[in-house]
Amino acid sequence: MAVATADTKIRNLESSILFMQSDHAITLKGLHAEIQKLQKKCSEYTFQIAMQTTSSTEFNEDHYIRRVKSLEESLVQRDTNKADLEKQIEKKDRKIAMLEQQLKAQEKRLCDKLKEKDITVQKLNRELEMKTDNIVAITHQLHQMKVVQMRYNESHSKDQQERFSHSPAPPKDGAPSRRRSSLRKSSTTPAGLDIQDISAGRVSSGRKLPVPPDPSPFLHHPKPEVKVELRPSPQVLPPIRNIEEEYLTPRQAYSQTFVRHKSNTQQKNISPINGLSSSDSQEVETLAVDQTSKHKWREENSQSFDYN
Repeated sequence: MAVATADTKIRNLESSILFMQSDHAITLKGLHAEIQKLQKKCSEYTFQIAMQTTSSTEFNEDHYIRRVKSLEESLVQRDTNKADLEKQIEKKDRKIAMLEQQLKAQEKRLCDKLKEKDITVQKLNRELEMKTDNIVAITHQLHQMKVVQMRYNESHSKDQQERFSHSPAPPKDGAPSRRRSSLRKSSTTPAGLDIQDISAGRVSSGRKLPVPPDPSPFLHHPKPEVKVELRPSPQVLPPIRNIEEEYLTPRQAYSQTFVRHKSNTQQKNISPINGLSSSDSQEVETLAVDQTSKHKWREENSQSFDYN
């Protein structure tokens, strides 16, 4: 029985081995078919890859050639630009060097001008200092002269005041309205002439014109026996102005002119008496009167008005 069971087991195992071998053969066929398919696909893919690589290399070569040409052109252009820029830089360098030389020459010229101007300024300052010193010295001398002149004027005015302190004071009562001066001559007596002294009065405030002198000495005598001897008229000299008269006060000036006028009139009144003879000849004396200006006459009238 054991043998029978062992034979059945062996038969079962052989049948299972045959089934497995047949199944294995079927799977191997399927695998071989799949391998062939894959090999075909692989060959196709390799062919496609080969074709693509050949076309891509041709495209890339053209592209690279064009790119190289463009790069070469750009390089040439850059080289030309570089040459132009180098030329411009050289020109600018030359121009900068020339400008630097001009600047140095101009700086030297300006320095020379500044030195000359400094020298001229120093000279002008020296001249100005000398002129200022001269002006200061002149002003100092002028001030000293003014001080001396003022002192002299003060001392001179004091001397004049002391000198004319004894002059008669003007009367308190009203003075006569007119200045009367008369000179009378008697034509009947040949021996002499009756002469009256001139009464020296003051010009009234209302009278603005001086009284003319008596024309009787200037008239021709009607008697035929009288021989008239004409003398040449003396030259009229300008009035001598003393330095002391310039610094007189109005009162002193008026008193001095009054005394001078009185002394002149007395001398003129006395001269005909000494010059006339008894009966042989009769002389006609001329009265020399200084010409007075309007300004001087107005000053005398104003001074006389102040005293009145």
